[in-house]
Amino acid sequence: MLELTVIVPIRASATRDIVERISYCLSDPYLDRTRVDFIVIDDGSDDKSRVQHEQKCIELDIKYHYLDTSNKKTNMARARNIGVDIAQTKYIMFMDVDLYPYPGFYSDALREIESQQLEVHKKDLIMFSVIYLSQDLGHKLFFNTDEHQRKSLLLQKLIEHDSSIIDKFSTGTSVAIYHRSRYLELGGYDEKFEQWGYEDIEFNLRVMCSSGKFPLPDELHLDYKDFQTIDQYRGWKSLYELYGDITFQKGVVLFHIWHQVDSETEYMSFRNRNYQRLSKRLLELSSKSEEGDFRIPKESIIFRKYKKRSKESKIFTYYKNSDLIILMQKLKKVPIIGDLLLLIKRKFLSKT
Repeated sequence: MLELTVIVPIRASATRDIVERISYCLSDPYLDRTRVDFIVIDDGSDDKSRVQHEQKCIELDIKYHYLDTSNKKTNMARARNIGVDIAQTKYIMFMDVDLYPYPGFYSDALREIESQQLEVHKKDLIMFSVIYLSQDLGHKLFFNTDEHQRKSLLLQKLIEHDSSIIDKFSTGTSVAIYHRSRYLELGGYDEKFEQWGYEDIEFNLRVMCSSGKFPLPDELHLDYKDFQTIDQYRGWKSLYELYGDITFQKGVVLFHIWHQVDSETEYMSFRNRNYQRLSKRLLELSSKSEEGDFRIPKESIIFRKYKKRSKESKIFTYYKNSDLIILMQKLKKVPIIGDLLLLIKRKFLSKT
């Protein structure tokens, strides 16, 4: 029985071959098509591209739905909302056309629905991390590696911080599974986010702030650092990426196949306007958000990545750079003082 619908929004692009990339979503040799359905939503591609896209979907046995919006601005929020409306399954998932799964990804995704109890916690979402491959070496290594070895090899390159292979990595992404009824209850994506950007972040934060899963960070509205460098539970990004952290720790990731991005196109020019809309919505969410009883407390290992401590703990946090610590290390040579310092440190760390 079908359980999950994967919705892939597209529009013809001059920077990449959409026809070829439509097939990426099916590149899991263990995919069970009796459990996972696929819908490609074409948001107003030109007539020639439309025919090519539809033919490819027929060839792959993927549902194809065309929106007659070629005279309108690209709107992935609109495309996703239409996809959810068409979907007949209990759970829905959004996936960009540039993403490539590993063997067994969809089985793992279905298992996450069970392990994270999305049927019970319908207000939640399940998010997946994305590894962005580099243009040359990353792309070549991916397609020249046996499909069953790719994930392990590329995760190793990520661990080694091999920037020649990995452009970037994020656990906070637009790839998420929702309970369809909850998605509809929240009204879906905000279609006023036209062209490029932020519609996924805005909707996901609406879900997160009402889910009751994680305690909310300080200054939720703040755009603090980025997903690569954030180290405090502060600002919306610190909450956002926790959802992807859960599945990443289990090795559930997707790979982004490189393509050119033309920052001068009209599509990208709306980025600033959309960012301002997101900022306004974040202030609204911050004013409405209240602390309460959350299912995952800050004592969970998921919060270990955040290094923020109280002022009293700086000597422990910045061990190598602290003159006081250097002095304490010398004092440790004195047996009684050393034992006392060790006892204090252990007692402190047990509370953090």
